[in-house]
Amino acid sequence: MRYGVVSLFLLAVGASCGGGGGGQNGDTVSAPAVSGGFEFAPAPVLSQRQILLHWAPQVYQDTRNDTVLGHTYHESGDMIVRVDYDGDWYAGNNWDNLPLNGGDYSTLAACAYTSFVETETHFFLGYGYFHAADDAVIPMDRHENDYEDVFLCIRKGADETDPGSFEAIVMNHHGDRNLYTASDLTFTGSHPRIFISSNGDVIGGANLLNFGEHGHGIEPYVPGNHKVGEDGVVYNAGETGEVPWVTGGGAFTHHYDYELIDIAELWNRRYIYDNNPFKAFATFGAEGEDAGAHAPFYHSLFDNPALYFSENAPFLLSGGSWSMTYLHNPYQEDPAPVASLPEGWDRTAIGPSTVSSGEGYAYRNIFTLDGSGESTDATRDAVEFLSLPVAGDIEITARICRVQKNISSGAFAGIMVRSSLDPEATFSSIGITADGTVSFRYRTLEGTPLVSGSESTLSTPVWVKLVRKGNLFSAYSSLDGTTWSQEGNGVEISMAGSTFTGLAATSQNRDFLSAATFEQVRITSN
Repeated sequence: MRYGVVSLFLLAVGASCGGGGGGQNGDTVSAPAVSGGFEFAPAPVLSQRQILLHWAPQVYQDTRNDTVLGHTYHESGDMIVRVDYDGDWYAGNNWDNLPLNGGDYSTLAACAYTSFVETETHFFLGYGYFHAADDAVIPMDRHENDYEDVFLCIRKGADETDPGSFEAIVMNHHGDRNLYTASDLTFTGSHPRIFISSNGDVIGGANLLNFGEHGHGIEPYVPGNHKVGEDGVVYNAGETGEVPWVTGGGAFTHHYDYELIDIAELWNRRYIYDNNPFKAFATFGAEGEDAGAHAPFYHSLFDNPALYFSENAPFLLSGGSWSMTYLHNPYQEDPAPVASLPEGWDRTAIGPSTVSSGEGYAYRNIFTLDGSGESTDATRDAVEFLSLPVAGDIEITARICRVQKNISSGAFAGIMVRSSLDPEATFSSIGITADGTVSFRYRTLEGTPLVSGSESTLSTPVWVKLVRKGNLFSAYSSLDGTTWSQEGNGVEISMAGSTFTGLAATSQNRDFLSAATFEQVRITSN
């Protein structure tokens, strides 16, 4: 089965979805409403998130907090964090905002930036690890903001529930990209074990000459083969990022989870050159220290991995068929082989927006939606909306994986049912803001201010559900998709005939996009 068309399915009893999916921004949905029994549900395939979690490296991160020749290293500079860990996207204050040794580490939740590319024969998976400082005794060895990454080449399995088999990995070691196969590595289950060195340079204190051991270079982890002290942590991929509060007490004694964040959060800002966070294409900015680190899209490996691996590891071509045809690659801009929307779905920009549209597609059970828009008038909405027309009683559920932070505290991602695509239309929605507020929102009369009927505090990933029975709309949230809590009371909203039902995202900042991802989207009606 080819995956160029979204790997989701529609089931309709007594009616079918008309019209094609993947409409352009502002297109009108002309498909008739679905009624008489309908279900939109995830297909029995592994999502890209599941594949990324399956192969995510186990990271052995060395840390240091010693003093060498009067220069003190702070272990916070060795922690893998978000580019905007400090609450803003400005790259020139990342070093200054790092906590000192023993300080408040609460902003240092661990993460990796991920990319997912698929051909007919392979998955190419990217994992990027950002450090806010690359510190050293020698000034010329220092620079603010550091980004090292790995790219995995995975041969696809026999069916769509198979995560595939490992073939090779490329590791970034101070700008050198070194390729390794399974015989060069050790694994924890399916996770290749990698070592990331601590800050520092060749002046190593007690070990005066520490060539190649510092500066966050990545190499295979080999127990007993790295110059580390009685500290360092092990990062394992998980649902949410944890803060490495304790790093000592023995080398790699303490384990913490790191979150997988879609590289879209950086990719969407690739042409913003005022140190927010880049000073030039794919080059992080800095202030007071040298810049120099590059985002992964600085290199051809990022947007054309099939060609890169075939040229730099030609022995892989003898392992079976090798396709150069991309089924999903949102990083090739002309043309971009990106999946469309499922049949019957369309994308609409509701209300004012000053930013080009970004992405809006579904692939392997994951919906990706970049929203801009800012509404200064509560009677008019400003959201990006992926929807299909549905009539009758409706139940829509989704798991919101992430809504991008630090664009605006009001950046929002959620599920929505609307009477029309007019900004002043009646609607009901539930979702989560960037600051973790789960909100049940609605407008009962066209052109009147929206109402937030209930608010609670959670964090992504979070499940949300919206139920329509007649004219009564009720909203629910859940941490596991099984046990549900109702948000506020149900509300009566008159919506005659067909509704527009789907996924909404807004940055609440007209100048920037906010990336949102959803999975396990299910819509039923009768």
